[in-house]
Amino acid sequence: MEKIAVIGLDGVSWRILDSIINEGYFNVISEVLDNSLKADLISTDPPWTPPAWTSIASGVNPGKHGIYSFYNVKKLEKGFQSTLVTGREACYPRIHEILSLLKVKSLVANLPATYYTPVYVKRYSVVVSDWLSPSIRVNNPMFSYLVDAFSKNIAAKEYKDPEKLSKKLGERVRLIVKAMGKAISTLKLRLVFIVFSEIDWIMHKDKGFLKGTTIDYYKDIFENIDKFVKKLKRDNYRIIIVSDHGFKLYRRAFYPRTYLDRHMLRSGDIGYSWQARNTFINRLAKLVRRHPVLRGFAKKLMAKIHKEKSSLRLIPYDLIQVLIPDPHYIYLAPSIDKHYVIDLLNKSGFVKAYDKYEVYNGYCIERGPDIVLRPKDDGLLISRGRYSEIYREDAEITDHHPVGVFSIEGYHDRYTQVYTYDVLPIILGCLSLPVPSDTDSDLSLMEKLDIKIKFVNIRTRWLIASRISGIRFNS
Repeated sequence: MEKIAVIGLDGVSWRILDSIINEGYFNVISEVLDNSLKADLISTDPPWTPPAWTSIASGVNPGKHGIYSFYNVKKLEKGFQSTLVTGREACYPRIHEILSLLKVKSLVANLPATYYTPVYVKRYSVVVSDWLSPSIRVNNPMFSYLVDAFSKNIAAKEYKDPEKLSKKLGERVRLIVKAMGKAISTLKLRLVFIVFSEIDWIMHKDKGFLKGTTIDYYKDIFENIDKFVKKLKRDNYRIIIVSDHGFKLYRRAFYPRTYLDRHMLRSGDIGYSWQARNTFINRLAKLVRRHPVLRGFAKKLMAKIHKEKSSLRLIPYDLIQVLIPDPHYIYLAPSIDKHYVIDLLNKSGFVKAYDKYEVYNGYCIERGPDIVLRPKDDGLLISRGRYSEIYREDAEITDHHPVGVFSIEGYHDRYTQVYTYDVLPIILGCLSLPVPSDTDSDLSLMEKLDIKIKFVNIRTRWLIASRISGIRFNS
């Protein structure tokens, strides 16, 4: 029977992938690409990691799966409440849940928003939660060594020194590849799905990588990923390579927070939600200085505070009228006229502002932002920070770009483009499994590849199974 391995390369565009191959790396991946259909992947709007990978894994747009950002934002009576996004926010089943309902075995690792895996999944799918989770977990204790590997050197993504960054991330990928190989040898799987986040982390920290001057620093990462693909090939897996978005070095930037502040709208990001926590930390520090006996207790408490990423955060409306958790998303306090802000942003000349109902559709659209921003042209970055001016031409910022990569082995062609929600139906079709009847994919690539299409109402079955498992979904 057909076996599929999905290799997720977070943040990689064709230009970046070609640069790595041209430097003499990814030799096995290069051979796979020579025997594959290749296409540009058009990311979600905007091209952020959690919504993009969730669309890849579910076959639907964020309006249906409900994950728009790194944060889940609610508007309460007194302010914005934000929590780090987890699997509880998903309004639609992902690949591991769909395959479990169809009784097909899989191994899914580091896919965003897979923390809190439903109990029924354990029988068919081994799931390792991603680096965004409050803690990395695997849903089957037999594979605890996967947790050890994926937990290694996560903090290295914050390193700014390329040599230190490369050393730590190289070790991390080596351990992940070894652990994944062990798990694959143990299980009889139809699907392996793994996301390698490390190249995305590198590009956020090392501008030289995009310029091509520091690619050699990261050879251990490329060699180990290539080694893993080679093992999958030996085990007769068909290889699909996909990224959630691309990456680019931008030299022009627009700052929506500065622009809105200039027009008397108090704006802010999620960082404001830590104000109350920081006040508590300062008080605790003063107390500890007066009472040394408390230091041991305080150390443990502080560690817990820093680790608890999903803790409740409230940002009062009297502090922030316009919340921008990610650069392209805007949430407005109830007192602010949405149409006024849309018109105001459109007059800037740098961005086009849309009501969320113009961009998304589905079961969880109410959870989405009030306004979605798109840059007026491909070379302009909508920046997450503040700057003294609303626009600059001397910027040198590395950040996400909406065009990534997609390839599927066994075909020889070039296809114009696929969307994030086209990927899941292709995976299921290659496995001779039915496609969710409410997918957002137009299935045109499946028809071109002559993949047979069958349909199933999977969301209803997923809702029933999840409720039986005791999962309550956050609205």
